[in-house]
Amino acid sequence: MTRAGEGAARQLTERCYAGLDAGSLQAELLDGLQRIVPFDAAFCATVDPATLLFTNAGLRRL
Repeated sequence: MTRAGEGAARQLTERCYAGLDAGSLQAELLDGLQRIVPFDAAFCATVDPATLLFTNAGLRRL
């Protein structure tokens, strides 16, 4: 990974610990990831850790 990619990945990791709600975190992570690895669509979900079932999901298409 390039230095720029490593820096971008570090920024994304920091956002995971910023105390954002799930929707805001998802939006920020997908925006940041799009700059590192271009994609046409993404699926994200929150998961109940006890059952591993989705509790909420979102789809983004570009």
